[in-house]
Order: sequence, then structure tokens, then C-alpha cells
Amino acid sequence: TRLRAIECGVPVIRCANNGISFICDGRGRYLGWADLGERTVVLATVTPAVGRTLFVRAGAWPLAAVLFAWTLFVVLAIGRKRS
Repeated sequence: TRLRAIECGVPVIRCANNGISFICDGRGRYLGWADLGERTVVLATVTPAVGRTLFVRAGAWPLAAVLFAWTLFVVLAIGRKRS
């Protein structure tokens, strides 16, 4: 969940009845948390964010393109060595 906050650039508030609850900002920094089995109130100031990170705008396509280009390069390099 914390990585998703960083990926999208938006704050995350996670509330769990029997788990770890926390609040983190758009950079993944914890603003407040409650440990497992702890009864408490978690308070933090959360600022809304637009969520316009590169990943949100482009998705996984740049990574897929780089992996495809790298695979093509390796296949061609191996083919040249065998010739």
C-alpha cells in the first residue's frame, strides 16, 4: 500500500480492525500508525494530491518497451555470435 502511494503520488489512509493501520503521504513517509493489536487513534494532517506522477500518466508501457528492446538486442546479439 505504501508503494502504491509513492507510485501514484497520493496519500493513503489504511484502517484495519485487526492489523496495522497507518497514514502515509504521497512520498510514502509514515505520518502516523497503530501497531498490530494496539487500540489507539491515529491522527495526521493529510493534504489532497493530484496524483500526476510519471507512472500514472504513462503506466507500465515504458518499462515494457525497454524490456522488449533489451530482449530483441540479446536475441540479435546471440544470433550474430552463432553466424
